[in-house]
Formats: sequence, structure tokens, C-alpha cells
Amino acid sequence: VFEDALESLDDDDNHQKSHLNNRAPLSKVHEESTIDLLQSLVECQKITQLIFENRLNDALRKTKEQYEFNKSTGILIIKYLFVICILFLI
Repeated sequence: VFEDALESLDDDDNHQKSHLNNRAPLSKVHEESTIDLLQSLVECQKITQLIFENRLNDALRKTKEQYEFNKSTGILIIKYLFVICILFLI
């Protein structure tokens, strides 16, 4: 029984190590998040341009599309537009 327990413990350790080895490298995760952030900023800039061109319906439609596509992008758009509005008022 004791030997079976030790073998089971070794199997658990090997499973955890293989799980850790299967994760994406930190550099790749960082690269993907940087690309996602840059893409989000480009999308925010396009929507802001629509707003400044007084094409509010187009901007609203595009914002809704982006929000449904990617929640973090939608939140970033809202924050970006808020900052632009504050700067515009100052």
C-alpha cells in the first residue's frame, strides 16, 4: 500500500511538471498581449476619428461590434474615449 501511494505521488508530480512544461513561454504570452493592446489602440483611434467627424451612429455601431467581439477591447475603447473627451474639454 505504501509503495502504491509513493507511485501515485510520483505520478501526480510528473503530471504537474508536464502541465507546467505545456504552458506557453512568458515571452510569447507577452508578445500576444502587446499585439492585442496595439490592435485595440488602433481600433480606438478609428472610432474616435468617426466621433470627431460627427459620424456618431457609425462610431456607436463600430464600438458595439468591437465590444461584442472582445470584452477587453470594448472596455479599452470606453476608457480611451473618456480620456479623449476630458482632454477635449480642457
